[in-house]
Amino acid sequence: MRSLAERVEQLTVQARELEQGLAELIERQYPELLEPATVGRDHVAQSDRNRWLGGP
Repeated sequence: MRSLAERVEQLTVQARELEQGLAELIERQYPELLEPATVGRDHVAQSDRNRWLGGP
C-alpha cells in the first residue's frame, strides 16, 4: 500500500507539472484560446428560436 501511495503522489506531481507546461505553451502559442468566449445577440436569438421551434 505504501508504494502505491508513493506512486500516486509521483503521478500527481507529474500531472501538475505537465498541466503547467501545457498552460504555458498555450499561453505563448495560442493566447486567444485563453480569452473568454462570447456569444453575440444574433446567435442567442437563433438559439432561442431553435429551442422553441424544435430545431437544431
